[in-house]
Amino acid sequence: MKPISVMKPVRRLARPVLPLAESIFGSIKSVSTTDPVIALTFDDGPSPEHLPAILDVLDRHRARATFFLIAHRARSHPDLAREIAARGHEVGLHGLDHLPLRLLTSREVRRRVWQGRRELERILDSPVTLFRPPFGGQSLRTYLITRSAGMQVVGWTAMAGDWLELPIDEIAAKGVDALDPGGILVLHDYVEVDVRNPAPPPSFDRAAMVDQVLTRLAERGLRAESVSGLMAGRVVRRTLWFWDGD
Repeated sequence: MKPISVMKPVRRLARPVLPLAESIFGSIKSVSTTDPVIALTFDDGPSPEHLPAILDVLDRHRARATFFLIAHRARSHPDLAREIAARGHEVGLHGLDHLPLRLLTSREVRRRVWQGRRELERILDSPVTLFRPPFGGQSLRTYLITRSAGMQVVGWTAMAGDWLELPIDEIAAKGVDALDPGGILVLHDYVEVDVRNPAPPPSFDRAAMVDQVLTRLAERGLRAESVSGLMAGRVVRRTLWFWDGD
């Protein structure tokens, strides 16, 4: 599931104008820093099964995170969405539902992005400015629609593979070992089941998995922040993040 931002031959040809293109059309991928900090993110929630325990684990580790919520799940569990913010974490949008936007018409993409943002803002009574598209997939068209809605698109630098049924120590190691200072890690407090992902969610204890991730980060001297906390006062690295999410 690792995204290919732009094919290597195209990047070579475009190298002279690439920094300008990335500054205009680039999605957030990391920040430039030597500070021992990364951004911890969670997709697909909020989940009544896992989120309360995950929030407790984050509290114990004094960690902060960004939760990219699916609007229809936040609508079903508004108290959980508000609890995320009340605990000092950040909320971003992961979609009205989990359908891949690139397969939809521009009109439908616009409706879903705007409606999803409005629903989260109504629940939280605060602005929502960050967006991660379902499956991480987007085209230039869906990117521009998202930006026109006033949101920045957030990608990642490392994935732990926690949508798979694997031992939690293996998941934690995979995610943390792929990180450097300034990176962004993707985890899930829930795995959305839909047409693209019909398998039942993994059965492991997600709070225990998060505890292992944070313990391994601490062993490396790294601390976890939200995406906005990571970006504050630092140079943001962007990339031309256009792929189908497969």
